[in-house]
Amino acid sequence: MRFWTALLLLPLLLGGPPAWGREGGEGGLPPLTAEPGATLLLTFQDAPPGGRLAVPEGLAVLLPPKGQGGVEVAVLKVPSAFPPGSYAVCLEGEGARVCRTILVPARPRLDLAPPARALGQELRLLLKNGGNVPLGIRLSALEGEVESEGKILSLPPGAEEEVRLALRGYGLLRLSVSAPPLPERIHLIRVLPEGGAPPPYVLLGHLALRSDEGGTLSLEGPLARDAGLALRLAYPLEGSAIGLSHGPYALRLSPSALEGGYAAGGVGIRLGVGRGSFWTEGVWRESGGQILYALRLSGQGVEGAYADGTYALRLGWAGSVYAEAHRYGDPYLFGRYASGSLSLALSTGGLDLEGQYPFGLRLAYRFAEPSFFGRLEGRFWEGGWTFSARVAYPLSPLAVGLSGEVGTFPRLGLSLAYGGRPLSGNAEVGWSPPDLSASLALSYEEEPLAFRLLVGYPYRFFLEGIYRFRLPVPQELTLALGGYDRVPVEGVVRLGDKGLGGVRLGYGDAEVRTDMGGRFLLYLPREGARVRVEPPPGILALPREVFLKPGEGPVQVDLPPAARLSLTCQGEGGRGALLVGPVSLLLGCGGRAILPPGVYRVLPQALPGYEAEPGEVALSPEEEKGLTLTFTRPLLPEGERGPFSVRVPSAVAPGEAFTLEVNPPGPFRAFFAGKAYEGEGPLLLQTPWEARPGEALPLRVETELGRKTLLLRVEAKPLLQVSLVPSRARLGEVVEVVAETLFPAEEVSLLLPGGTLPLERKGPGLFAGRFSVDERFYEGAEKVTETLLGLSLKVRACQGERCVEEGKRLLLR
Repeated sequence: MRFWTALLLLPLLLGGPPAWGREGGEGGLPPLTAEPGATLLLTFQDAPPGGRLAVPEGLAVLLPPKGQGGVEVAVLKVPSAFPPGSYAVCLEGEGARVCRTILVPARPRLDLAPPARALGQELRLLLKNGGNVPLGIRLSALEGEVESEGKILSLPPGAEEEVRLALRGYGLLRLSVSAPPLPERIHLIRVLPEGGAPPPYVLLGHLALRSDEGGTLSLEGPLARDAGLALRLAYPLEGSAIGLSHGPYALRLSPSALEGGYAAGGVGIRLGVGRGSFWTEGVWRESGGQILYALRLSGQGVEGAYADGTYALRLGWAGSVYAEAHRYGDPYLFGRYASGSLSLALSTGGLDLEGQYPFGLRLAYRFAEPSFFGRLEGRFWEGGWTFSARVAYPLSPLAVGLSGEVGTFPRLGLSLAYGGRPLSGNAEVGWSPPDLSASLALSYEEEPLAFRLLVGYPYRFFLEGIYRFRLPVPQELTLALGGYDRVPVEGVVRLGDKGLGGVRLGYGDAEVRTDMGGRFLLYLPREGARVRVEPPPGILALPREVFLKPGEGPVQVDLPPAARLSLTCQGEGGRGALLVGPVSLLLGCGGRAILPPGVYRVLPQALPGYEAEPGEVALSPEEEKGLTLTFTRPLLPEGERGPFSVRVPSAVAPGEAFTLEVNPPGPFRAFFAGKAYEGEGPLLLQTPWEARPGEALPLRVETELGRKTLLLRVEAKPLLQVSLVPSRARLGEVVEVVAETLFPAEEVSLLLPGGTLPLERKGPGLFAGRFSVDERFYEGAEKVTETLLGLSLKVRACQGERCVEEGKRLLLR
């Protein structure tokens, strides 16, 4: 006790405050600030002998004072939920009283770890008040795909409560958690149907009413996996249209035109009639949609087009020849010829240059500084010119703008913009001698509503109201038009001759558990999928993967039975045992393992100098068995004594090369896989290609200090690893391929479309090479996303007649 007291007093004797207390306050005995959950050291000067410590209720005394008087020390623990305030801790005895003041600050804290996803129409949350002040908590769902009534609750300090929120809809839930004075937190949670059932398709709706053109109502989205709808009702009716699509076919009807189309395999055709004319268009895409060719023929003329993401060309005839060309990127280039008029444009950095024939010229420069930004522009044409300047000063959330123009049409303007949410706006005043103009634009957006107002002088008025909504597609309509991407698979999971409840089946985001009879309903892609099947905890069964495909009727999944083995070690020096049988497993002393039934060789693992008798154990299905190993330290013969160590991998793969090191260095002999080796330094050995995963290969090493025998576990591992740099490439880009082998490969090559690329040796087990992406790569590629293709490449490494192959996918843009 004296030692601990001296240790606690050491910071005071050195003249500094204790690490867990922060002094501050008044007088000779200043108050201490004690954070909730902290340990506090209190010192009392001139304490009376035999003093009794009086502490506020709730504080824990870790070390009471000794009661000898003079300088006394006490150590207290402040609970995390201890209320904030000022408290007195006193030593009382023999008519005297010495007190210290403790200041506990308010520390609000809410512990909440919502899941990344929720299954079904209920979300469970565990909330805990981890601070020392009461919290009023409000849970609500923000505007989005999933709705909820939310909940309001109060939690005292240290309390926790499970909350269940009822949900409506599927998709992304934007959960708002408000607990003043803490800042609001927003969590994104993916809500999925149970068993992977597909959520209903949703049409996005848009209703707009305008003061100048009446209004529009639109609905757009999928109706089924291969069917879609695009509907627009407008007033006046000329703006109305309805579009339907099913598989590769599409149809669009409006008051002025009828149009139909077909698109599949990169080729598309459209036909249309209306307004006393007709048109037909053909589209051909190649290289995964990156290159487009189009030809359009109508009653007015003919047009051809080409685009590849960087260049776009149009050439046609409509009473006269016209042409247009774009080069996207930096610099941006543009050229157009039509009806005897020629336009050329260049844009790079902040500079824009445009020229026209007949005479016309425009030059503009954009600039941006930390405190302002603006634009300078000059225009020249036959009969006039102007030079304008505009500069804006951002004063978040405001921005002040000045503009001026001289020349043929002089003008001066001042603007003020507000960029807040949900309200934003812009006010502008302009003067063009002798006329004065003014305008005010306001915008309000708060999902699902939006309003836009524009008023100006001379008289201008515009008002628009927008309402956005989501309309689920009835399931009956979806099924009639082709159904969903996923369809149900029914079945039962059995262990032996009985159905097993509580089994988890999962594929991607889809997950379901069997009922008490082992029955399940899981939604899978139409082409089928590999499903994970995991038994419930405590059941002696092994997990497995099965391939299930819809349309094959009720399926039966049989779980392989298992056995449980417990290992007990007696004596000293035991570490466990290596079990070699249907599977290989290193089981530590006191451990338990679930294993496939069968006969296992038991190879004891011990510290140097200790050993136990190896043996066998037979495990029957659904059997629980215990195994006991007794470890001893036998007296070694004279020739086997002496310390030396052997360094090798704990596990090797068939064909893998590995290094054997012996310390201290010196001559040694090694016997491995039926071969004898001699050396004095690191020695390279190779595992036989015929070795089987799960078995153990003995390695014996003999030196002048003795001999040792080790067992190397054989396990499956990739002997060839391949990387591509970059992993995404464009047409003409150079890609570097690097291959690493775990065996002494004699030659390594990459199989490419149209040929084989030998890789050059760069070091032990390291090979590299380069190739350029050409058109042939796109011919064999498969679609990955709307903008990416995937080409499967293969690298082959050979040692004599033994070859290893590894596939790698190159993404093409």
